[in-house]
Parts: sequence; structure tokens; C-alpha cells
Amino acid sequence: MSIQRTVKVSVYAQTDIGRVRQNNEDNFLVADLTARVYRTAASQDHRSEVKTECDVGEYGFLAAVSDGMGGALAGEVASHLAVNAVPLWMEKLQQDSQTNQFPFSEQFRLAVEQTNKLIYKYSQSSPRLVGMGATFTGAAFFQGHLYLAQVGDSRAYMVRHGQIIQATKDQSLVEQLVEAGYLTEEQAREHVYRNVILQALGAQPDTAVIIDRLTVFRDDILVLCSDGLSNKIYDHEMLDILTRSQTLQDAGRELIELANQRGGEDNITAVICHFQGEALPRITSPPSFDLRRIERPEDLPLELPTIPFNADELLTEALTTSDHPPEEEDSDPEVEPDNGPSPRMEARDDNPGHPETTLERHIAHLMIGILLLIFLGAAWAVAWYLKIREESHQERPEFPARPIAQQNAFIPLVHL
Repeated sequence: MSIQRTVKVSVYAQTDIGRVRQNNEDNFLVADLTARVYRTAASQDHRSEVKTECDVGEYGFLAAVSDGMGGALAGEVASHLAVNAVPLWMEKLQQDSQTNQFPFSEQFRLAVEQTNKLIYKYSQSSPRLVGMGATFTGAAFFQGHLYLAQVGDSRAYMVRHGQIIQATKDQSLVEQLVEAGYLTEEQAREHVYRNVILQALGAQPDTAVIIDRLTVFRDDILVLCSDGLSNKIYDHEMLDILTRSQTLQDAGRELIELANQRGGEDNITAVICHFQGEALPRITSPPSFDLRRIERPEDLPLELPTIPFNADELLTEALTTSDHPPEEEDSDPEVEPDNGPSPRMEARDDNPGHPETTLERHIAHLMIGILLLIFLGAAWAVAWYLKIREESHQERPEFPARPIAQQNAFIPLVHL
């Protein structure tokens, strides 16, 4: 009797509000696609953690980080939709009789693309949500390979046998300038436009999802993080922390604490995955990284086949707390339970250097009200003046005009 070889993934995920922001617009996803156990940030509060592990089944494993953007509560809504809708779409696409024949990379790409449409549609439902969006960096393990989906500037790193690589490329303005030779990596970290990204889920009706593939080896460590972490910590520092930490939890907490010590101007999120199991090949020496871009197959239908579910229902499902059963976890009193995303959503200041306080908001509203009253008062005064002038003109007696000769004759008499 042969022993079935398995792949085990141990995961630690944490999101932190940082030291400047008023609320947390980051979110993360840890999903066992076979068991349909989907975990996101337990709350949009100061800190949320998840520690778990699973044996990868026939449908694979998925982890992701999403960084929301937009005014008021819009950023939180966008990142929440992103991490909740993608695994639901994967579930539908893997079970549908037509799309389950697609390569796994294309199921993943379609799930992210359809989530983009979902977020964009929802952004049009309220003036408060127009323009919202979210980055999405996802890593899906399936049959020995890791598939990376990239939209925006959150990142994926791979640590292997004492080496680290940045496995994704930022879709940002400064990254374009670095590639063109106008900026160095160090200059890009401090550039005034470092937060300007070229793509985001929900910003447009359609988006181009980049998919890369990487072979996974035994003891590989994957790190997904938002720019609140990657902007504060260098690659070699991340490698040092990951290699000397006793547990994934120790590593995750130290990474986030270091980012906070260096300013913590943004929300900070990290998902760390450790791949183990006899089904994975051993690391070769020297280690290599076979990162490869996966283009959409030419024979793949451009139009998505009919799938037996309603997009509006999926939107509702993604906006509500998941009903999937909780997974058994290692008991840790310091780790918050995963109760699904909190409905509490607060406004945040989009400028991390100048957090907006409640008093400042009230003063701003008061000033706007005063200016509006001044404008209305000025308009009323002009209207009143024009009305009085018109009435005065109508009441004045009209005298017949004198002939020009008489007018000229009168002028010398005045001088006399």
C-alpha cells in the first residue's frame, strides 16, 4: 500500500494599522480551496492575526494581500471585497463544467478579473465609493507550482536556501522610472510619487492581471506584504529576520514592529507561508528560481462561459461574513480569533503625514459653511441693489430733451 505524499502549508498572517493612519484599509486572505475555509482579517481594527496550517488538497491553496484606497470608507470596502470575492470566484470556476477545464493559471486570472468588475460595479452604487480600488497580490499553490497574480504595488517575496527574491514587480510610477534609469531603488523609496500605482482592482471596468509561475521546493518561505512593509524594510533585512526567527509568528511580528519603528506611516500587512511535505522536491544546490510569465492561451475564449450563479448574489456573499466553518488552530491567547471582517468602518486621512482629527474636520465644515453664507449674502445684496435701482428709475419723472442749440446757448450763462 503506497503512502500518499502531501504538501503542508503553515501560515502566519498579520495586519497592523501602523502609527499614523486613522483606520486599517489593508486586508489579507488565507484560503484552503479544497476545504473551502477562507480567512481574512478578523477586524479592521488596530491589529488582526491568523495562525494556521493545512494539507493542500486537489483544488489548491491561496494566500493574498490587498491594500485599499479611496476616500472615507471606500478603501476598506475595496480590499474587503477583493479578499472575499476572489476565493468565491475560484470556487465557482473550479466547479463549473466548462471553466474547470481551463488551466489553473487562467482560473486564477479570471477570478481576479471578475473580482475587478465586481468592485467597479459596486463603486458606482454610491457617490462615497466612486474611485475606490485595491491592490491585489495573490499566490495560489497548485500541483507543485506557485501562481502569482499581480495588480498594484503590494509584493511577493520568495525565500529559498538562504536567498531571497522579489517575485512580483510593482505596477507603479516609480517602478517605471527605475526601469527607465531615471531613479535608483533608494531614490524610489523616498520619491514623492512612490504611492502612485498604475493599476488597482475596481479603478476601471477591466484590468490586466499579470500571472507568473514558480516551482515550489521543500522549506520554501513565501512572504506577501503591502507597501507599508516593503517601503520600510530592505530585502536583506527581511531575509535575516525570516532565517533566524524560531517561528513564522515571531518573524511576522518582528517585521511589522520594525516597520512601525521606522515611522509606520501606512497600514502594514504580512502573510508568511512555509511549504513542507514529501511531495515537494528538495532544494538543489545552488538554488534557482524559475520565475516564468504565463500569458493567456490564444485558444482560451475571450468571453466567460455561462456560469450558474448570479454576480449580484456573489457580491452580496462577498460583502457578508463568510459562513465557512472555522478551522482548528493552535491555541494562542495573543492571537485574535478570526470572526470575519468587522462592519465598523471609519474615515481616514489619505495623507499619512497629516492625520485628520475630528476637531479639524469640524473646523473645516464650519469654514465651508461660513463661506457659503458669505456667498449667499453677497448674491442677495446684489439682487436687492439691482431691484432698488430699477424701481428708482421707474419713479423718476421724464423731461423732454432740449434741442442741442438750447443746450449750447445755456452753457455760457453758467460761466457768467
